[in-house]
Amino acid sequence: MFKKLYFSLFFIISIPVNAENVVLILMDDMGYGYLKSNFDAHDRQKSPDIVKRDGKNYPYEEVGRQFDTAMPVLNSMVDNGIHFTDAYTTSSLCGPSRLSILTVKNNANFGVYNNIDVNQGGLPKDIPWPVGALSNHYHSIAIGKWHAKSHRFDLGDDPITAGFDQFFGFNGHGTDYYNSVDIHRYNPQTNEYINVPQQPKEYLTDVFTEETISAIEEYQFAKPLFLYLSYNAVHGPLGLKAPSIYQDKFSTGREKADIILAYLNAVDVGIKKIQESLKAKGELENTVFLFLADNGSPGGEAQTFPGNSPFKGFKGQILNGGLRIPMIAYQKDKTKGMVYGNPVSSMDMMATVMAYAGMDPQAHGLDGRSLIEIINGNSEVTIHKNLFVVGQNAVNFSYIEPVKGETDRVTAPGAWMVRNKKWVLFYTADKKYVKTAVRSTGGEHYGLYRATDIHLKDNLISKKVNVADRMKREFREWFVKNQADPVRTADHIWWEEVNKD
Repeated sequence: MFKKLYFSLFFIISIPVNAENVVLILMDDMGYGYLKSNFDAHDRQKSPDIVKRDGKNYPYEEVGRQFDTAMPVLNSMVDNGIHFTDAYTTSSLCGPSRLSILTVKNNANFGVYNNIDVNQGGLPKDIPWPVGALSNHYHSIAIGKWHAKSHRFDLGDDPITAGFDQFFGFNGHGTDYYNSVDIHRYNPQTNEYINVPQQPKEYLTDVFTEETISAIEEYQFAKPLFLYLSYNAVHGPLGLKAPSIYQDKFSTGREKADIILAYLNAVDVGIKKIQESLKAKGELENTVFLFLADNGSPGGEAQTFPGNSPFKGFKGQILNGGLRIPMIAYQKDKTKGMVYGNPVSSMDMMATVMAYAGMDPQAHGLDGRSLIEIINGNSEVTIHKNLFVVGQNAVNFSYIEPVKGETDRVTAPGAWMVRNKKWVLFYTADKKYVKTAVRSTGGEHYGLYRATDIHLKDNLISKKVNVADRMKREFREWFVKNQADPVRTADHIWWEEVNKD
């Protein structure tokens, strides 16, 4: 009761004028290049990191051709929807990223900058998760991976406490695709999370799809449905193949590539089944699909081509490869095929759900912005003057082996980014670290690039001093106003680096 009252006091609810259902689909570690339209848009350019890692002995063309055909439904959604080519997440790691998506606030506001921060717990318990206010308009269901806070369901960091009406899934950073012991269902009668044993040979992507379909079939649509479907694909472990109905479609000559192709195809087939379920209920044309990933792909064997192509960088790094993500909006017979090339944020997706429910995120100091005007066909509107990211440039998830092993997640140098319509400014406290994984005394590095310089080849920091100085000042003003100390008590070297005057 207090939860609902608190949300109502925080968010002013206007009389909703939209009756659309919303299905928000979040992918895990799905690199920018895995979406065919992203890869094609840059003339199929390969990430320089992938070329460096794989050399010339990789079947690029064969893998690329089969990635084209792994996701026909998503490709159709791009062709008939809104393709956001310049979408960024607020963090290159899933925990902080998901916290930002669901709260519509940059994770820096909470002192959460990496997954260690997330796992510490400690967020104030009165954080107004926007989904709680949606109950006045939507019936809200969360299915799949949560990981917006700690791994435990008893710390007030769970989907039901956040405001969802139903939940089925897991709370950690990852789980097995087969025989997972981490799946729970919320029981409203007992107010408990009940462990749900998986049956032999059950494939978790299919389990989440079928749970979504069951929820749609059972729901009577007395009010619109908000469905948050968070697949754990294509996050590791990647050691086991998908069921043969997906796996047998692909044969590239590289087993890891075939596995990821099949994982993605399983999601694509699942989306088609969800659309068919909505159609059977007479709700397909009345449903907006929002699709995005939480961050870029990791390096090493966990990222196969095309991965984050054409960009440099991986999960864990404040570079385009870690931050640029696939993003789509689609509504059958209402959206038209359109490319939107101005910068948008992952936070804008939940802000859009709020706007469909008649809420104004900006009026309450939230960082995300509604995308409804773009979804309705306005390709010229600018949603954000600047996007800001702050954190670390860790190589733990890269093809480079961190010299200090797991401690790289804590001690990696501080980094930040500012992106506007024309420019992107990167800062890292150690200019050699991303290439060597060894801290140097070489000092900090600034890189100012045109937004169109996808491989970051032409650093204009010394030629466009006024632009760089303005963006540095804008970052500092935002940072001083919005940042919070990291919630953990571990090594703060990197924090001191980005927090200096």
